[in-house]
Amino acid sequence: MSERLSAVARTLRVYDSEADAYIAHWGRRRYRVPPLLKALLAELAPGSRVLDLGCGPGQDGRRLRARGVWAVGLDGAFNLLSWARQTSPDAPLVRVDFGRCPCEGKHSTQSGQPRR
Repeated sequence: MSERLSAVARTLRVYDSEADAYIAHWGRRRYRVPPLLKALLAELAPGSRVLDLGCGPGQDGRRLRARGVWAVGLDGAFNLLSWARQTSPDAPLVRVDFGRCPCEGKHSTQSGQPRR
């Protein structure tokens, strides 16, 4: 296993093992929109498409979808995605292996358009 894949696997084990504690602390609190998401929302028109990489329990994706943005949540942590599915049953959520992500470096993080 490469060093990168090993680091990803270790990170996912921690996220999965600590998911209950994370959700107990953050998942039931009143959601506050992070500053970077506020800035992104100001730039996105309804109908824009966003991949929410590392979506965790899905709070940001819920906010994006509430504003009319087509957001797909991707995460590698099974337990966090399970929580996201419980709180957003209609949200498109996908479990991915970020250590083997085929789209690395091909899209702009701002526009969603392919880089040239």
